[in-house]
Amino acid sequence: MSTTEVGPSSATVRRAVPSPIVASLRFIAFLGCTAWALSGVLIGRFLARTVNAKRFAATYWTRQWFLGGRHVLGMKVRVSGPMPPPGVLLAPNHAGYIDVIALGSIVNTFFVAKLEIESWPVIGYLLRVSETVGVPRSKTRGLIVAIEGVAERLRGGHRVCVFLESTTTGGEELLPFRGAMLQAALDANAPIVPVGIQYRLTRPDMDFAEDVAYWKTDHVFGPHFWRLIGLGNLDAEIVFGEPILPATQDRAALADQIRERVIELRRSVPSA
Repeated sequence: MSTTEVGPSSATVRRAVPSPIVASLRFIAFLGCTAWALSGVLIGRFLARTVNAKRFAATYWTRQWFLGGRHVLGMKVRVSGPMPPPGVLLAPNHAGYIDVIALGSIVNTFFVAKLEIESWPVIGYLLRVSETVGVPRSKTRGLIVAIEGVAERLRGGHRVCVFLESTTTGGEELLPFRGAMLQAALDANAPIVPVGIQYRLTRPDMDFAEDVAYWKTDHVFGPHFWRLIGLGNLDAEIVFGEPILPATQDRAALADQIRERVIELRRSVPSA
């Protein structure tokens, strides 16, 4: 099957037509995965005797959820580079919730997400019980609490994924990385692992910026997700870089260093 490299959106690209039958079947399967994972999270939290044990259970079952969701979407993920060890901060590029599914199906990790996502039906509840770190948009105190929460998880031997672009893009190029959340790695003396994520579309009529990335102001999660699961399969390439031990307290300089490394990792993906 031919593949189309992710590229800029164009008015000349014919919009792919999703199959309502495929979308319906995949949505039912996704609900089943969600119910199964939620049961696992709740049981794991009940049986665990310590906060850290509850967190390990949460990341395990969250990964099972993403793994199930990945299979429901028909997504193949190829991984290269050294697998990140426990207790590191993961720093990938970000095009939308598809990154969370792809990366979350590979490693047990907490994610740092905008607090508003917790209000999403079903998914928001699962994120809350799995102790996803929520960050408010504008409250400074909320950001400080989130940084403390990430540092605590890193010290406990957990991986934490933070999207340093602080928003999503159409997949064409990386926005500047913001350094605020890097304070958690500095406080916990934790390595930072740059991660490059690239996608290949298995239908020539699909457009990444329109059909896959979740970034435009008119993108609404429900309709966007329904459209995505009704389209063809999607392949992901995840490249893990070598861990970076922060040698400076200058978060802006560190953020720039990580961004450049992520760009290099994405460019290293073969254009098959």
